[in-house]
Amino acid sequence: MKGRRASLGQHRGDVLLVSPHLDDAVLSCEAWISRENALDILTVFCGRPVPPVESPWDLEAGFANSDVALESRLAEDDAAFAGTPHRRQHLDLLDQQYLDRDRTPEEAASLAAWVTDWVTQAHDPL
Repeated sequence: MKGRRASLGQHRGDVLLVSPHLDDAVLSCEAWISRENALDILTVFCGRPVPPVESPWDLEAGFANSDVALESRLAEDDAAFAGTPHRRQHLDLLDQQYLDRDRTPEEAASLAAWVTDWVTQAHDPL
C-alpha cells in the first residue's frame, strides 16, 4: 500500500512487537523501545518446565535450573523496561531447549489467538 506505510517516527497507533525470547525485543528493537509512545510487547517463550530441568544452556549460563534461569531473565526484562510506557505480556510456551517433542498445533493456536485478540482490540491498525 504505497503512501500508507508510516515511518517509525510518524506512527502513532497501537504497535505490537512480538519477541520470541525475553531479551530479543530490547536487544533487537532499540529504536522501537526508545519511542515515547507505548508499545505492546508479547514475549512468546516464557513457560516453565514442570518439574524444573537442568538444560545445558541453563547450566552453562550459571543457572541451577530452568526456574532460576527464568526468574533471572524476568528480572532482567523488568529492569530493561523500567521507566518505559510499554505494556508487556508473556505467553507460557516452553523454549525449544526445554522441549523433548515437536511443537503442537495447540501452541501455534494459542499464539495466533493472542495476536488475533490484540488486533481485534487495537484502536488504530495500519
